[in-house]
Amino acid sequence: MIHVFGSINVDFVFRMRRMPGPGETVMADESLTLHGGKGANQAVAAARALGRPGGVAMHGAVGDDPFGPVIRAAMEAEGIDVSGIRTVADPTGRAVILLDDTGENSITVAAGANARLQADAPAYGGPGDLLVMQMEVPFDEVAKAATIARAAGCTVLLNLAPAPEGASAEAMADLLGQVDILVVNEHELALACTALGLTAGDSIPAAVAALAARIGCRIIATLGAEGVCRGLPGGDVLTLPAIPVDVVDTTGAGDTFVGAYAAGLAEGLSDEAALQRAVAAAALTCRKVGAQSAMPRAEEIDALLAGRSATA
Repeated sequence: MIHVFGSINVDFVFRMRRMPGPGETVMADESLTLHGGKGANQAVAAARALGRPGGVAMHGAVGDDPFGPVIRAAMEAEGIDVSGIRTVADPTGRAVILLDDTGENSITVAAGANARLQADAPAYGGPGDLLVMQMEVPFDEVAKAATIARAAGCTVLLNLAPAPEGASAEAMADLLGQVDILVVNEHELALACTALGLTAGDSIPAAVAALAARIGCRIIATLGAEGVCRGLPGGDVLTLPAIPVDVVDTTGAGDTFVGAYAAGLAEGLSDEAALQRAVAAAALTCRKVGAQSAMPRAEEIDALLAGRSATA
């Protein structure tokens, strides 16, 4: 079972030819209202990659506004257990996403109900289960959820995004000490190394290897068009290339990677096979607008991987 502890948002997406500069107004060509939040995104990505209901449970918070029931119903329709989603007095979390013609985005988030999320025992299963977390909810609650899950025998996967730049080095070290799998981008990798006092060298593989050895867990660095780099505590480093696609929107690609990777692990795939499925899922997401609206289902991932195998 995959348990996801994290944020739930409403995404207000504005498509425009280029990003505005400071003090500048740029007219949008299109606006969309979509479902998002890193926690909800990863839960949906995992459920779709699994291709069956009942394998994912969401633990989050929504507001007592019109968005809350709609989001809850949409996640339930994906086959996700929503009994762990609480309704609080604050408004549902909201994100404003600016998207330009190159597929690049700029995102501003208001936490809303996500700031009220609390970790409780014994919500996250036991041995054989996987807890997936991110950093769009309170730092202390993420750390508490990791401690609860680890004590119960769960595998803990933390996506260190967005990077918690205000956290002390001691708090970061304590949190990362409760993690079995850490997923980071280049910025988050550098922040984690700095927080732990590591001199990681001048390359991503060197940094990944140093951090894996220091924490004693699996490190996965997502590198966009450059692919993925994975390091193990024993020093093994693996790199996988990205799958080239015509990029429409990169929003949600990282969350899709995490959810699809978690689904692969939950299905008993080898780590490399789970990574390959995650890379394929993330590539497919970039071909459409939005986060959850663009996330592929299991058969789409299978078809892309089968097509690449046939032409290899």
